Amino acid sequence: AGISMWDGETDISKVSIGIELVGYHYTPITEDQYRAVGLLIDILQDVYELDDKAVLTHSQVAYGPPNRWHRKNHRGRKRCAKNFIRAKAGLGPTWSH
Repeated sequence: AGISMWDGETDISKVSIGIELVGYHYTPITEDQYRAVGLLIDILQDVYELDDKAVLTHSQVAYGPPNRWHRKNHRGRKRCAKNFIRAKAGLGPTWSH
């Protein structure tokens, strides 16, 4: 997750599993992708005993310092959470940004 933080954990990459969906930030996630990621999330939730609020998008935990592309602090931009409809993956509400 790079520079990230959640629930007091400052190295999310050591305690998380990243799921990546192929596509561009400006194209919708397909129904097949939602079905596949929903199934995978169900399995992971069962194995690790996680509730829906423990399933987070990259932009909910990642942030970055200013750099040559972004002059202000910014959240992770990988497949922005605004494009991910949690209900289509079988998930309930999560924490707000």
